[in-house]
Amino acid sequence: MIKKLLFGILLFAFISNFAQETKRWNVENNYSVIPSSGFGGDDIVIDLGIKYRFLETNFVKLGVGLNAGYITENSFFSGVDPDGSLYIFQPRAFSEFNLPFSKRLRLSLGAGYSFFSGSTFPDRTVGGFNFNISLIYDISDQWFVQLQYDFVGSDAVSRSEGFNNFRLGVGFRF
Repeated sequence: MIKKLLFGILLFAFISNFAQETKRWNVENNYSVIPSSGFGGDDIVIDLGIKYRFLETNFVKLGVGLNAGYITENSFFSGVDPDGSLYIFQPRAFSEFNLPFSKRLRLSLGAGYSFFSGSTFPDRTVGGFNFNISLIYDISDQWFVQLQYDFVGSDAVSRSEGFNNFRLGVGFRF
């Protein structure tokens, strides 16, 4: 699986060297933690994402994106078998702000909806509103790293207070 993921990222890198227009797309690979008992909780999410920016100005970029993840252990969700599979899909709209004090650092805000499905919820798909904030640091014109915080609202998996998701990832623009 990891070899296929790395091959896919390298393929995008190769194709992007031939692209002539501005870099409106990006793909990202994130490592996420849902800290059920603080950092280092049992719930680990492997997450892939794609984003498209449809409007760019000197100050802000607006776009849409989709993240898809697999929760490897889901003891956070009460009454769920830890061996059950759980998939998360997060479509969202986002904005990226150029920061005046740094050419490489950007702030991003997003809002969308999170859907959960899998053997954990065999008869239904559940979900909740999702809000996020992230810091993005450009390593180069194409490569970046990001630190992101997501809050998934109370409709998700019948948790009255919602839950938090912290992500650390690397991405590639093309």
